[in-house]
Amino acid sequence: MMGRRAVCGLVVALGYAAMLVTLARGELTTRAGNLSKLTTLAPDAVAFDATTSDATTSDATTFDVTAFNRSTTAPNATTSVPTDGPVTYSGNVGCRLEGVPPKVTRVLGNINLLSCTFLTATDLDVLSQLVEVSGDLFLQSNDDLTNVDALGSLTRVGGSLDIWQNPLLTSVDGLRSLAQISGNMSFYYNDALTNVDGLANLTSVGSMLDVFDNDALANVDGLRSLTSVGGFLRFIVCHMQTRKLWYNSALASVDEIGSLTRIGGGLFFYNNSALASVDGLKSLESVGGDLVIFNNTALASVNGLGSLQSVAGDLEFRNNPALASVNGLENLESVGGDFFFYYNLALTSVDGFGSLTSVGGGLRFYNNSALNNVDGLGSLKSVGTDLEFLVRHTFW
Repeated sequence: MMGRRAVCGLVVALGYAAMLVTLARGELTTRAGNLSKLTTLAPDAVAFDATTSDATTSDATTFDVTAFNRSTTAPNATTSVPTDGPVTYSGNVGCRLEGVPPKVTRVLGNINLLSCTFLTATDLDVLSQLVEVSGDLFLQSNDDLTNVDALGSLTRVGGSLDIWQNPLLTSVDGLRSLAQISGNMSFYYNDALTNVDGLANLTSVGSMLDVFDNDALANVDGLRSLTSVGGFLRFIVCHMQTRKLWYNSALASVDEIGSLTRIGGGLFFYNNSALASVDGLKSLESVGGDLVIFNNTALASVNGLGSLQSVAGDLEFRNNPALASVNGLENLESVGGDFFFYYNLALTSVDGFGSLTSVGGGLRFYNNSALNNVDGLGSLKSVGTDLEFLVRHTFW
């Protein structure tokens, strides 16, 4: 006689109603719930096609019971709960986290927690066993969210991770297991965020990494394991609502991102008034876009860029009043676009460019009042367009 087999805990959606289906040799049990599509991964599963009511053995554990309406009942109804096996939730997750099954390990879709009224860290506990999100994970404009500790099992985000405008969020320590983000990662307007230490296991970001207007963020030491950024890397303060530039008094160093070797897009440092060095970029070898160091009033040197060999786009040093030398760029060989030096009032020499042989665009020196010579460009063989030395009294 064929032994009894069961699917251990299957929840499927039918409008707002869902059914917990248990199959055991001809028995069908249903229970109403408030869940969306769910797939459980269980050995010896039974695939069930509701349109024929035939049960067949299969390795697959995806179920379609849309043929049942919400009035479906069955004898011997039970309120049994899912087993401890891994659970995959198929669909998007929003502010109504009560619709997510307990012990979910994988979400095939996006998690969009956007402007969720009264969302707190405790509400995220339902995601405590989540390992992977196939799409985006957005945490935006949640006024009561203080931490993301419940996400401690998350290792991969298949889309983008955006953490925006959560005024009480003080840490991202709950992301301690996160190793890979296939899309973008951005931190915008999190006024209480002081560090990103919870990202210590993150090794790659598939597209851009953007750290933008987080007023209390003092360092990015938590990115110490990051080796690759597919798009641009940007540290910037720009008040978007008024289009005015504001100065960041908190970000003082990037010392602990020393594992980063490649940036596929641009690298931007804008308006970081406490940033004194870029020593943390000591392993960076190539920038696929522009490298712009703009308006960093405490930046005195770029010694941390000693491994940099190529910049595919523009290289721009603009309005860094404390920058006295560029000696840290002695291994730079080529700039694909324009090469600008604008308003670096303490710059006395460009001796750090002894290996530079080609500039694809123009080479321009504007209003660097202390610069006495350009002897450091002795190896330069070609400039694609203009070579300019100019003093003007107009700002920018």
